[in-house]
Amino acid sequence: MEYVWTRNAKRMEQNGRMDADGTNVLEMSKLRGKNSGRIECSVITEVDVKTASVELMVRDVPEPPEVLRVDCSSGRHALVVWRRRAENGAPLSHFTVDALGTRDANWQKVWEEKVAGQNTEMDKRTMFKAAIPLAPWASAPSASVPCATPPDVPFSNPMEVHAQGTEPDNLVIRWTPLARNVWNAPGLKYLMRYRQMDDSAPADWHEFFVEDPFANQTTIREQPTFRPFLVQVRAVNSRGFSAIEPETVLGWSGEDVPLEAPRGLRLVAHRNHSTVELGWEELKSASSVRGHFVGFRLDHWPSVRPFLITSQIVPNISTVATISGLQALTNYEAKVCVLNGQYESEGHTDQWHQTVPIVLPQVVFDLRNLAEGTDYVLIGEAREGPKRRRASEALNIRTESSRGRPPFSKERLRSAAWFLAVLIACALTFALLAVACVVAQRNADGIPLGFMAFRRREKRFGPALRFRTPSSSTGEEELGPADALDWLAEGSEVHKRFLAEAQRRLSGAMDSKEREKRQKTREKGERDNAVGESKTEKEEREKEQQKQTSRNGE
Repeated sequence: MEYVWTRNAKRMEQNGRMDADGTNVLEMSKLRGKNSGRIECSVITEVDVKTASVELMVRDVPEPPEVLRVDCSSGRHALVVWRRRAENGAPLSHFTVDALGTRDANWQKVWEEKVAGQNTEMDKRTMFKAAIPLAPWASAPSASVPCATPPDVPFSNPMEVHAQGTEPDNLVIRWTPLARNVWNAPGLKYLMRYRQMDDSAPADWHEFFVEDPFANQTTIREQPTFRPFLVQVRAVNSRGFSAIEPETVLGWSGEDVPLEAPRGLRLVAHRNHSTVELGWEELKSASSVRGHFVGFRLDHWPSVRPFLITSQIVPNISTVATISGLQALTNYEAKVCVLNGQYESEGHTDQWHQTVPIVLPQVVFDLRNLAEGTDYVLIGEAREGPKRRRASEALNIRTESSRGRPPFSKERLRSAAWFLAVLIACALTFALLAVACVVAQRNADGIPLGFMAFRRREKRFGPALRFRTPSSSTGEEELGPADALDWLAEGSEVHKRFLAEAQRRLSGAMDSKEREKRQKTREKGERDNAVGESKTEKEEREKEQQKQTSRNGE
């Protein structure tokens, strides 16, 4: 009697063994999916043959597919055709196609297809292999098949294009360069196109090439400050321009320092001893920002410690900001400036002041040197001992502006009245003094007051030597102490000479005035005669013109 084991009608190499009870047993080890099939055991004797069978299924990874053909002649697509193999105990779910480019280091999955067909198309032009994944098992890949495509124009353009200047007079264009496996042909470069946006008339496109295929930016100089530009970046190789049109991107040239700083920085409200609210005016012109309007930056610091600056950014839609964490009864300074993407304007500052302490029972104080038309906040603080302090409620005041006051207010009229009264009093005082001087001179027998003072001085200190410069060139005439006062006596020789000299000078002055008066009278007469003659000549010319006109009419 002989035992024969077969799998799928093929005799197996393994032979069974006999147990002690006479049973033939077949042992199989290291089974794979290919060992699946119909297992039969036949007992052969000289008289008859008996057969028994069993269906053996070994669940294993699928058999790798067989690649039949790869066609890359179209240039843009690769056609891969394969044939499925044994499933090995479980249905197939899908196929995957991996590709390895000539410059790639690892295989990458480029296609996945459900188990409905045996061919597919894809955009890769390189080596291909197919695999059949089956969770949790996948087959070994098929043998790789090389595929080479002909050169072609680029199928895409650089991505992530944006334009923004870094200096006030330039425009910087940035992009992501194309990967080398999508160049499609040698000689890759980039075509730059840009033009300034103008509301009045569209500007022409300007073009130039960037020869470096790995470059990711270029700078265009000598451009106006912060102006909008339309920008395009297109890929070009030895076969021509890219197959698709480039995307148009809006960009801006470089920013510059804002021309205008916020005006009217003021204290809007005093919330408490540590919180205030500041405000300022809106910008008059948005173009003065000369950049993307980010907002405002508000800085504040204690006046005694200018290096302790605290800053906060205020959005561009707001002109009010709140500052917290302030110390009570402390002078602070604040500054606000305009921010754009790169620069900040000069700041407009404001300062808070603290008055000197007021000691009771004084309850009135005077604030001076205040600005006209300005808001102020007054806060009083009561101090009881070194530690106990309590602040009063804030009092908002506003100083008057000279522009808004009427020209004749009560205060101005009152001040003018006082000024006029003082002037009138001074004038009356001088008038009374003059009258007193005249009366005193007459009472002194015709002697001037100055000479009376000389007499009193000589009575006290003794006679003095006097001299005067005569009108002739004989030199100086001196008077000694003996006859020092003789020239004051009426009828003396000196007095006579004094009167003669005075009369001569007075007559000379009168003669000169008379001559000037006569000269003016003569000049006036000459002017009147000249005017009369000119009028007569004018009348004669008019009469002559009238006669000529009448003759022409006849």
